[in-house]
Amino acid sequence: MLMVEAGTDQVPNDTTTVLKALALTRLLCPSTNIPSTTALATLDPASGRANGLLRGANVIMPNVTQPKYRELYQIYPGKAGLHETADITTARIRQQIESLGRSIGQGPGTSPALLRRDEA
Repeated sequence: MLMVEAGTDQVPNDTTTVLKALALTRLLCPSTNIPSTTALATLDPASGRANGLLRGANVIMPNVTQPKYRELYQIYPGKAGLHETADITTARIRQQIESLGRSIGQGPGTSPALLRRDEA
């Protein structure tokens, strides 16, 4: 994967920095939805999304776009899952989540903060 060195005035674009940002965001915003993104899976194909979930993320948005259209939307080089079908992507993500001992939510994904606000 192509990695561009960050200049002295830029934040590094590496997995460790992303995971630290996720953890810090979770501490500062405990009731918000935080995604473990495709970009993180691209940086670390084997365990990027899982590591994101272990460090504060609580949402994954699988790419279910048909492969022929995925090719047309490459916002960064080497994007994870570019040549997979939606079924393969979903099965892989499901396996990663279950391997962490977590369950997959079936609802709309409303943030805990919004649910509490509506209850008040």
